[in-house]
Amino acid sequence: ADAYGHVYVLSLGDFNNILGGLTVINDNTDVVLSKPATTVGYNVPMAAQGDYVYYPTADNKIAMFDAKTQTLARANFITDGTTITTPFGVAVDGTTGEVFITDATDYTSNGILYAFDKTGKKEYQLTVGICPGKIAFLNK
Repeated sequence: ADAYGHVYVLSLGDFNNILGGLTVINDNTDVVLSKPATTVGYNVPMAAQGDYVYYPTADNKIAMFDAKTQTLARANFITDGTTITTPFGVAVDGTTGEVFITDATDYTSNGILYAFDKTGKKEYQLTVGICPGKIAFLNK
């Protein structure tokens, strides 16, 4: 959900005839507002923070959807050329605005955690365990 009363649902489709995509629902009226033209990848992690919703696309990019204007802000949030092989987790630190994306790579080797600043530039990356899917923040 976002701060504007919208709930976001990513659907995979049936892998043949029905494409998956993003559905936006008004949380106050329980009415579908829109189904923006988008195609999502196999794994469907997503994160909503501030005015933006981040989710992986079928071509392994991370889309940035503007919750305030209800439009696609950027088809690829990553602006520095960093390539994600298999997006497996997405989270945004509400304190810093950093976007964290995990990459499952080949599902059998250790994955990678990428940290990006809010403009989409990679700050650093760390090797983590196999299929890293969840990210949690601990504020001290």
